Amino acid sequence: MPRRSHVCAIAMVLALLVAPSRTLGGALKGTCALRASGTAHASGTVVWLEQVPTKVEERIVRGPIRWFWQRKPPPPPLPELALRNGRFQPDHAAAVVGAPVLMRNADRQWHGVFSVTPGLGFDLGKRAPGRVDTLRFAHPGTVNVRCDIHPEESAWLLIVPNHAFVRVDSLGRWALPDLPAGTYALRAWRPGARTLRQDVIMPKRGDVEVALHW
Repeated sequence: MPRRSHVCAIAMVLALLVAPSRTLGGALKGTCALRASGTAHASGTVVWLEQVPTKVEERIVRGPIRWFWQRKPPPPPLPELALRNGRFQPDHAAAVVGAPVLMRNADRQWHGVFSVTPGLGFDLGKRAPGRVDTLRFAHPGTVNVRCDIHPEESAWLLIVPNHAFVRVDSLGRWALPDLPAGTYALRAWRPGARTLRQDVIMPKRGDVEVALHW
């Protein structure tokens, strides 16, 4: 058998060995919109699941399976809130419980970043220009972040329980990783709005689409 055929055969066997389990039910996806205005993008929305099977969480953290010759992609940037020109940029960020969150003073003046959110409060004290601090949060919730020097400065941190979360795109669409069959608690949050809650049943096979509205 020619050498190329040997390589193809080996590649096919390896593909079968590393192929994802067919026990996965399918993808959970959908749209997010503001019902009153008809706006389709619902800017700033984060969609997540309250709980996922351990294998799903491990698969998300591990990332897609790569061939041995493929280079490992760089890790994603850490979630960050930065103070620039007298305001937080961005004005909200999302992070997983226990994961690092950066607080950066990228301004030319001092700031004092803190939060009095029950159970998630912190106080960094006065921070000089250029200072970068790292925070971690022990449980999920929404954290209102303020500056004790400039009361008008405000931002939000959304702390989610696992890595099964996604930001809504510019067209108002979102898609979570493939999930096995079961019932899941779907949540959606955007700055200044209440958190949406909906239970979703994933079948043994096939995708599920959910339309979320405020």
